[in-house]
Amino acid sequence: GKDIGEAYQRLCIRSWLECGFRVLSINDAAEIPALEARHPDVDFVPAAQNASAVTGRKNPYIADLLSALLATGEQVLAIVNSDILFDPSSIWRTRIPIIVDKAVVALQRFDTYSLESGALRRFYWGYDAFFFDKAMAGVLAESAGPFAMGLPWWDYWVPAAATFADRAFQIVEWPITLHLSHPQGYMNRFATLFERAFAEFVVSQAEKRPAALTSDMNQLVSLCSAWLNEQALASMREPNNTAQL
Repeated sequence: GKDIGEAYQRLCIRSWLECGFRVLSINDAAEIPALEARHPDVDFVPAAQNASAVTGRKNPYIADLLSALLATGEQVLAIVNSDILFDPSSIWRTRIPIIVDKAVVALQRFDTYSLESGALRRFYWGYDAFFFDKAMAGVLAESAGPFAMGLPWWDYWVPAAATFADRAFQIVEWPITLHLSHPQGYMNRFATLFERAFAEFVVSQAEKRPAALTSDMNQLVSLCSAWLNEQALASMREPNNTAQL
């Protein structure tokens, strides 16, 4: 019955710091002075741009996050949604650095309506954090395109990009991460814009790839090709688009 967003954000940040992470936050420059005062343990980086022209919200682009990460001296990097609560285990420091030179590591959160006593439900439909090395960050930066935090499909693009780069993809089963449930932060009408970007990425990468793909990736390429063809046919049937075609 009351807004706990600020307290919850502090709790999330504390959990990251207790895991041994150095925390960078990419924000609109106008937002940073107030945020720095509230969160002195976080290094804030001004975003060059954001997705407000598309969504009306200042969602930072994944490309800007990757640029900020590549500018650090760290070799083990991550992108994490800002409302994810980590179990502060030493495993994050000891195991992740060993894995990321061969794989991209992803997290699937557990949703709950109460951190104190709520049931936990695993969120199977996406990912909330990715760990990777600096070399993989450079690969991702080349194709980050229009994807942005807080908007759909970026968390499907990362594993697809990792696979095309011949990196393994692993999901952390334990320690778990938690997420306090809240209404969806974007309107569904934006999903198609990023769905198209994802499909076009998959098809273009498959066309460039000299080596054979796995059966799973071939299935993904087929689905993306079929979706793009359906969208093209739908556009041709729209009377308003006839002049453009």
